[in-house]
Amino acid sequence: MTLRSTLITCLLVSICALLLGTGCLALRPAPADPNAMNQPVFEPLARGDFVTIEAISVNGQTAPGKSLESAIDNVREYFAGELRLAEGKPVEVDLGDDGALSMKQFESILAGAKNSGPFSIVVVIAPDLEFSDYPAVYSFGLSSNTAREKLGDTTPHRISVNAREFDRRVPTIPLFFSARDGWEHMITHELCHALGVPSDKSHAWMNGHCTRPGCVIYNRSDKRSWAWDVLHLGPPNKLCNECEREIRAVQSAAKEQLLDHEQSYDLARWAKPIYLNGLSWILATSSNDKIRNGERAVELATRACELTEWENDGFLDTLASAYAEAGDFDSAIEYQTKALKLAEEKNTEEYRKRLKLFRGRKPYREFKR
Repeated sequence: MTLRSTLITCLLVSICALLLGTGCLALRPAPADPNAMNQPVFEPLARGDFVTIEAISVNGQTAPGKSLESAIDNVREYFAGELRLAEGKPVEVDLGDDGALSMKQFESILAGAKNSGPFSIVVVIAPDLEFSDYPAVYSFGLSSNTAREKLGDTTPHRISVNAREFDRRVPTIPLFFSARDGWEHMITHELCHALGVPSDKSHAWMNGHCTRPGCVIYNRSDKRSWAWDVLHLGPPNKLCNECEREIRAVQSAAKEQLLDHEQSYDLARWAKPIYLNGLSWILATSSNDKIRNGERAVELATRACELTEWENDGFLDTLASAYAEAGDFDSAIEYQTKALKLAEEKNTEEYRKRLKLFRGRKPYREFKR
């Protein structure tokens, strides 16, 4: 650490403190996204009696120091039951000339994880990712039919960690905020995504992030986050009061009763609309006969539409395809027509093609992956 970098850091902190004190840099929340959707808190994690986080190292890549353990400690208070870290079996794979893990390899690793289902979070730590330019990304569901066939409805929550992008994109604050701290913050951020907050769209923006700069789930890509981070010598590692209240409300409404992790639960009760829609689409349109399930596809797509108040044309499109797979072409035509009425111009060509299929009493099939 040089004297110059230390002086620059101290100067930046002093300037931000001065601006905040004079009201020139008020850290107001970011404006909520008008297209944001309400989503339920994911209760199996918030209320599960036993939640497992399984960490899998790819080609020897690990989180530095105790950053993963610290991230888990940061979120432990938001889980009503026991939260446990399990070391997964290290994986060695051929990453090719570019040294990046492919989506196919990633989902193969998920399929081999010891833990799966709604009470599990699998963290895959790789040197580089072919499919993501972000340091870490939370997701739920499966993007390939092959993985879907292997895991069925036991899909775990998943966090993909890209060490190369951590080194390239996560900023540090000399003397105060190290690269190891950056790892801790980003993993904490993604673990909070798994809980399903922000739940209310009134404080949601930029793909499910909170509008409050002091929240760990704020998208740290603007002047608000820069000012907050410099003033506080690093980004926050806790949820804001509003996000925490949403979790506590769900736990209180259930009278603190925990969900048994050994029992089977219908994910349609709790999953985010976008994930319900994605799974329904696979079940309705897959070219693999073993995967398709029209009845289940209708159930999941209907729930996604209910959660979005029947105003999302893409979800209505999926529901139409689900009804077609189930053999109810009259309903398929009805919802495809509704999707067309709501759709932006860019979607109408595909929607019209599917409507023509349904009028001909034929289901839609996606290309084989």
